Amino acid sequence: MAADAYQIEYHAELGREPLKQRLRQFRFAIRQIVRRRELSRYEPALARPDVHRVSSRLRPPSHTYCGYRGPWIEDYFFRAFAGNSLGTLPLTYIPIFWTDYYLHSQIHLYSPNEFAAINAEIERVLHEELDPSRGYFTILEYDHPIWNWHRFPRNVLVFSAGGGGDIPVPLLNGSPPFSCPPKDILVSFMGSLGGASDRGGVRSRMEEACRGLAIFGEGEAWHDVMRRSVFTLCPRGLGRTSFRLYEALSCGSIPIYIWDDVEWLPYKDVINWDDIALRVRVDQVESIPERVRSHTPTDICAKQRRIAELYDEYFTFPGTCRQILRVLSTIQSVADMLAITSRRQFG
Repeated sequence: MAADAYQIEYHAELGREPLKQRLRQFRFAIRQIVRRRELSRYEPALARPDVHRVSSRLRPPSHTYCGYRGPWIEDYFFRAFAGNSLGTLPLTYIPIFWTDYYLHSQIHLYSPNEFAAINAEIERVLHEELDPSRGYFTILEYDHPIWNWHRFPRNVLVFSAGGGGDIPVPLLNGSPPFSCPPKDILVSFMGSLGGASDRGGVRSRMEEACRGLAIFGEGEAWHDVMRRSVFTLCPRGLGRTSFRLYEALSCGSIPIYIWDDVEWLPYKDVINWDDIALRVRVDQVESIPERVRSHTPTDICAKQRRIAELYDEYFTFPGTCRQILRVLSTIQSVADMLAITSRRQFG
C-alpha cells in the first residue's frame, strides 16, 4: 500500500470513530514502547555478521488472532536466534516482523508518518542495502502475499508459514502440548465455509462432498469438537494452508488437508505426510468419504502414534526453529539458495 493511500484510509477511519480510534492508537503507542524495551536486551546479539541489522521499529508488538496474543513464529525465532549462542549461519538473517506490521497497518494503528517511514525502511533494506553477492533469509507468517513485499529479491530465502515463499513451515498459534483424548466423532469441520476463506471454492466443494459424513458448524465449541474428532477437515483458507491443520495435530485428530494450486506442507524431505494425514487435491474431494471409511482402527492408531512421535520436534515453535536451522545448514552456497528461490511460490 502506498503512503498516500494509507493516509486517506487513516483519516477516514479516524473520522468514523475518533475517540475509539485515538484510544487504540494510544494503547498501541504504549505497547510499542514496552516492546522496544523488552527486546532491547537482544540488540547486542544483532551485531553478529550473519544478521542484517534493521531498526527496532520493524519489530512491533504482537498482533492478536482468535484470542491468541503471540508470540508468532517471526517473533519467536528472533528471540531464539538472538538469545542463544548459535554458530555462524550460511545465510544472513533479516529480523523483520512482517506480519505484525502488516496487521497493525490494516487497522491504522500507525500514524501516516510512521507508516511512510517504516515502508521506506523496508524498501531500502530489500532493494538498496542487501549485497547481491550474499544470501539472506527471513521468516513470513502471514497467509497470503503482503502488498509488494512478496517481491523479495531472489537472494532472500523466505521461510513461509502461510503459503507464499520458498520453504514451508507450520502455521502455528502457539505450541500447545500434544494430547489425544478419546474420539466419538468421525469427521468434523468447525469454521467458516464462505467469504474470503472459501478461496477458489475449495470449502464449498468440500462441504458438498462431505455432507452426510462430517459434522459442520461454527462457534466457541470448535476446539472441543476437534478434540473429539478422529479426522478434521483442513481445507486451505485465504492462504494455502490453515491454523486448523496444526491445531488438529496437537489433539491427535488426523487432518484431511485439501489444497488446490500448491500443496503447502512443511518438512517433506523428512516426513511422509501420508503417515499422519490425508492429502486431497480439491478436484478429488469426492474421494474423501471412501478414503475415511477405508481406515481401520489399526490404521487410525498408527497415524495417531506417528503424530505423537513427530509433534514436539516439528509442530511447535521450538521444533520449527530447529527445523529452520536444519534447512539452513544444508545450504552451502548462494547458488544452492538461488536454486530454491527460482521455484518461489506466491498466490
